[in-house]
Amino acid sequence: MRSYCLRHYPAVPYDTFITNLVAGLSTHANLTVTKDKAAIKIDPNDGYGISTVRTTVTTATTSEIDVHTLNTAADTLVTYSVTVAAKTSANSHFNYGSANAYYLNTQEAPKLTFARNVQYKFDQSDATNATHGLRLYLDPTKQTEHTDGVTTVGVPGTTGAYTLITVSSSTPSTLYYQCTNHAFMGAQISVA
Repeated sequence: MRSYCLRHYPAVPYDTFITNLVAGLSTHANLTVTKDKAAIKIDPNDGYGISTVRTTVTTATTSEIDVHTLNTAADTLVTYSVTVAAKTSANSHFNYGSANAYYLNTQEAPKLTFARNVQYKFDQSDATNATHGLRLYLDPTKQTEHTDGVTTVGVPGTTGAYTLITVSSSTPSTLYYQCTNHAFMGAQISVA
């Protein structure tokens, strides 16, 4: 059985979310989308596996809906586009540690949930990542780096730089993504 993580940008009422989701995903030839009251069912058509589907739905405002499969084959890859910018007062570490935070797909230092047997890539190609190498740790204060199943490529802030983790059965249930040079730029990762 597959489960899906659904996010709608910007936030809208639940009924609007469901309507936009069904309308947007119904345009994909490789998906079958059905709606029953407030519930939806998304199935890949025969011979097609979903790793990531992104659709733009035009309503009164343009919305994006990301669908990421969880608990799928090990070749599934979820990519986060990483940028660095000033923390806002909404950040749980505002006025603590670095004045900057990692933004993943434009969200400020979000807490993440990873599934086992899935790869997660933190793309640090954006120039704002210079001097902000992202690593994974067992604790928020960076006392112990987690390196099992982790690959780091390139220099942060240059094209092609990234950190990749393959989440396996031995990956700890809690990790933290943090900057190698500055304190509290990231957040917690829960591994399910």
